Amino acid sequence: MFYFNLGVRHITDWQGYDHMLFLLALTLPLSFSLWKPTLRWITAFTLGHSISLAVSALGWVSLPGAWIELAIAVTIAFTVVVHALAGFKVMAHGIWIAGLFGLIHGFGFGSYYTFIAQSESFW
Repeated sequence: MFYFNLGVRHITDWQGYDHMLFLLALTLPLSFSLWKPTLRWITAFTLGHSISLAVSALGWVSLPGAWIELAIAVTIAFTVVVHALAGFKVMAHGIWIAGLFGLIHGFGFGSYYTFIAQSESFW
């Protein structure tokens, strides 16, 4: 239950605001009538986030935290700029971008998780 609560705090705490900003920027051009693309994009982000979190937590991949934090900021800025330039039209390839950016954001939480898990028993 500790790790579940840690994940919930990560997305609801101000320290996890980058995920909310990204999802807002990603889904901003979608209206409520386009709930299916919105759900697909959020699911792609969540899958990417989960995959990179898992490989990071298992120690299979380790990336420098400073570079990941920079990449997270770039994903948010990129998404906002692309939507602004596209006139906030729905991008056909948005699901792939959401998945890729989810991978990047997951590594950010993975580095935090690894730090926390060092003091706790994984099992």
